[in-house]
Amino acid sequence: MGPKQKTKTPTKQTADDSYDESFSPVKFKDSPMQNRQGNLTGSARKLKDGAADLHNLTQKWQVLNVDGANIVNEIANIKLEKILSQNENSEEVIDMLPESLLPLCEKMENLLKKMEKIRDRLCGLAEMSRGVAQLEHYNNPEDAEFIIFQTWNIDRFVTVFKEISEMYEKELRLKQCISENICHGKDREIIMFYTAAWVHEPYIESNMKLLLESMLFETRHKT
Repeated sequence: MGPKQKTKTPTKQTADDSYDESFSPVKFKDSPMQNRQGNLTGSARKLKDGAADLHNLTQKWQVLNVDGANIVNEIANIKLEKILSQNENSEEVIDMLPESLLPLCEKMENLLKKMEKIRDRLCGLAEMSRGVAQLEHYNNPEDAEFIIFQTWNIDRFVTVFKEISEMYEKELRLKQCISENICHGKDREIIMFYTAAWVHEPYIESNMKLLLESMLFETRHKT
């Protein structure tokens, strides 16, 4: 009788054993920033710095908008008081542009100049992104979907910088219009409309923060 043969105990199949490479996760091709050590340079550096500048500029604008809302409220209170006096004393001529408005108008003018500087810098960032895109398309003519950071192609940066800068450009024009007209308003509803329009900023769309946050995550300012 020959030697007893050992029976092979079947092994338990694991999830790894049944792994099918045909269903592997989507992988993005390497970007210039991946596997790079040290400081960024070139297009990646410009876009990352631009994203940080964009965030800082919108924060400064927000502070100015609050300051401007306080000025507008002061103007509105003076105007509403004069409008009420005029309505109660229809036969009396009321000075609708009292001297107390002058220092507030000067404050408003100075504030708008600061907002104009922010608008100019935002437009400059949009121009910068277009220049970077032109350079990258020139250097990579075969790759229209060239990725610099994680998932965005270069044209996505151009689009977001442009969209945000255009929002603030339109909003600045609205605020300039409010500044030019609120002191001359003779109707309570008009004065209240100007006040609400300044605070709510209708031209800065609700998706602005999402666009900005997405860019900050894309450039790894946030993780």
